[in-house]
Amino acid sequence: MEDNILQQFRMLGVLLLMSFHNLSYGQDQSEGAVIDSILEVIETIEDPKSKIVLLHQQANYIYDFAPFTKLFLDTALIIAETEQLPDEVAISHLTLMQYYVSNALLDSADWHYNVGMALPAVKQGTVHQSDFLMLKATILKNQGNIKGGIEFFLRALSLLEQPGLWESLTTESLKIDVKRSKSILHNNLANLYKDIKDFDSAVKHYNHSYDILMSLDEKGFAGTVLMNKAGLYQDHAIYDTAYQIQILAKKLKMEGEASQRSIAMSDLNIGNALLELNELTEAGKYIEGALHAFIQMENTAGLTSGYIARGQLNLKSKEYQAAISDCKKGKELATSAEILDLQQKACDCLFQAYKMVGNSAEALANHEALKLLSDSLRNSKNTKYITQLEMQYNFDKVEEKRLVQEQSDLLIQHDKDSRNRRAFVVLIVLLAVSLFVGYLIYQNYQIKKKSELELSLKNNAISKALQEKELLLGEIHHRVKNNLQVISSLLRLQSRYVEDDVALNAISAGRSRVQSMALLHENLYQNDNFTGVNMQKYFDRLIDGLFTTLNISPDKISLIKNIQPIDLDVDFVVPIGLITNELITNALKHAFVNQEFGVLTVRLYEDNHKLILEVSDNGKGMSTDFLKAKAPHSDTS
Repeated sequence: MEDNILQQFRMLGVLLLMSFHNLSYGQDQSEGAVIDSILEVIETIEDPKSKIVLLHQQANYIYDFAPFTKLFLDTALIIAETEQLPDEVAISHLTLMQYYVSNALLDSADWHYNVGMALPAVKQGTVHQSDFLMLKATILKNQGNIKGGIEFFLRALSLLEQPGLWESLTTESLKIDVKRSKSILHNNLANLYKDIKDFDSAVKHYNHSYDILMSLDEKGFAGTVLMNKAGLYQDHAIYDTAYQIQILAKKLKMEGEASQRSIAMSDLNIGNALLELNELTEAGKYIEGALHAFIQMENTAGLTSGYIARGQLNLKSKEYQAAISDCKKGKELATSAEILDLQQKACDCLFQAYKMVGNSAEALANHEALKLLSDSLRNSKNTKYITQLEMQYNFDKVEEKRLVQEQSDLLIQHDKDSRNRRAFVVLIVLLAVSLFVGYLIYQNYQIKKKSELELSLKNNAISKALQEKELLLGEIHHRVKNNLQVISSLLRLQSRYVEDDVALNAISAGRSRVQSMALLHENLYQNDNFTGVNMQKYFDRLIDGLFTTLNISPDKISLIKNIQPIDLDVDFVVPIGLITNELITNALKHAFVNQEFGVLTVRLYEDNHKLILEVSDNGKGMSTDFLKAKAPHSDTS
């Protein structure tokens, strides 16, 4: 029965892809027109099974579970129940589960899981059971229940690998479907290992899934697996490799004619990879394109990831208010859908953005939420439990094969009692050893747990003290900068009432020096680096400020800068800044008198462990008489 249904799905699916190509999202077609077109076709089909297949194909493969396609799925379930078609009823509940998972409505998906697992067709069908268990595992994973997710994935995979199942498959199409299900399960297992940072296990399962799909020439699905694998490399900061794999993944999806949602997800992941490579302009193009597609599809999961990605882009672009707006939207959607890993990303984005705008209360709140989510997704208990489940799964496979072989051997063995006695003795010994080893492991675990708790408390105290220190230092530099600016403003106001040129020049010079020191403190608190100053950025702003203050036009004096990006201690920066301020000010005021065009050169570099500062110009220079007048007089008598 299952074989006939699967064959109908394939044959009719090909016809649907050809017949309804003009109704895809690529065309400007209203939802009402799409629904009317499908229902008109349904009325022309007499076979109820073919109607159900058509409705499922339209909802899943053509329109990628857009919200309006629920009408198709509900209609298919009604037809299956009315016509009393057990297999079609099971498939309809499974497809409705897929719809709700795709739209992040996990409670509704769970309801269809419970109904489906109680159906006789599912209880008696190994492949049906595996499919329902796999979707249940996806629900648990999206809810942050890593332990439950891996348990259900392994149960689903165990059903497909139980002894005798492969031999019972009577047609090649059924074998292909089992292979495809295995590939999906391996991909999902890899995603879970990616979440708990087990790089090697995740790569192993991704490669297994990819090899199966490529052997079946399923390029679209293989592209999805590669996309997930690229995310693993990105999580481990191997960004060049992640980007290259994402590009290959999208190429495979395009060749395999994957859905619009799948292509949009690839664009989003390419954008994220470019974001990590600091290619912000290109990243923005991919992220905006993906977000636009998800808005059109009304896909909750995609919208959640898209808003968070754009928030992270805005964060890197220093558009902090836009970052807060986008990450708030992403956090609300992720919280509503109970997608913990996306909640974690949103909280991290908000923590960074609020920190940069100086909202310490919101930054701290999101930092605490981030820590709670991180602990929930990646604690040692989860990792240990997953390892135990994998070992149990591998053990069960070996045990099943052993039991089958033992049943065959019993027919020709005559020393059953003797072997049983030996096995009993070995079992007692193993049990005693296991109890002893278990006791040692338990003791070690208790000691480790106590140590980790003490270390965690100390780390929290240190982290809090460090954060308070950073906030205090930033506030100090901010206030110093503000005070220096007040002094500069007072000097500027005073200069309005001074008529003596010498005094006016002295006030102007003093104000220039104050501004150079204010700029230093502004650089410190804006960059959250309280131990060093980037001289390249500092000199850029210092020199630009002097040109602006003295009203120097680039057409009059050309500036040549060669400042190495050297980080210097504050104690060194203050005198260097004042010296540079004096040299440049003197050059701008006196070097180019009666000269139509001048060139000012400023260089700062390291040479043989020495710091070299050069300020030069092509101005008139100092006269010989001036230099002699300034030189100390010697007694020639």
